[in-house]
Amino acid sequence: MNNPAIRIKRKRLWSVFLNGARTMITPAITLLIALLVIRLHSKSLWGEFVPYLLYFHIANIITNWGGKDYLLRDFSQNPGNIQNAWQTIFVARVPLLIISQLSVFAFFPFLESIYLLLCIGFTYISASYLPVINYLRQYSRVILVEFLSFITLGIILYMQREELELKVLLQTYLIYQIVRVTIYSIYYRSFLKNIKWHIQLKYLKYASPFFLL
Repeated sequence: MNNPAIRIKRKRLWSVFLNGARTMITPAITLLIALLVIRLHSKSLWGEFVPYLLYFHIANIITNWGGKDYLLRDFSQNPGNIQNAWQTIFVARVPLLIISQLSVFAFFPFLESIYLLLCIGFTYISASYLPVINYLRQYSRVILVEFLSFITLGIILYMQREELELKVLLQTYLIYQIVRVTIYSIYYRSFLKNIKWHIQLKYLKYASPFFLL
């Protein structure tokens, strides 16, 4: 029972399991949100929300710009420079964030665009922590954060079930993103300290092959 080799194998298997759960949790939560909205209101309301959700996910792909995979490689090559590398890529992607946010107004009504714009901004921050989480294999934190965030969303949706409409749904989704980014930023607050807001666009060029993949 105390065999070191067995303990190492168990630890690796547990890490693999948590990583698998972490990978599955985001699509699972999207599905659960859809089921909640349909059960509490109607399919038509979910249908109204889907274009906003699609834009949200496309914007996240663009604003990430391959930064996650680029940083994982950089972390492995320079383990003593993790925070600086993270901050550099975080700031370098800001122009993509601004473009994605401002483009919202070309597709959606003004008030709804504001909610979506804020969702994209908060997710930009929370998604930026994923390379650190993956590198340090802190998958249990992702599961905990996503679980707590979803529970918050579910409670609000249930409490608002009588008044549930597109605006309320967008507001609730925004609160969900605020809860996520708040908890993640508490865990990884050290990465936000002393950021140098100097945009180095050359890093977008370095990360572009990962974006194309």
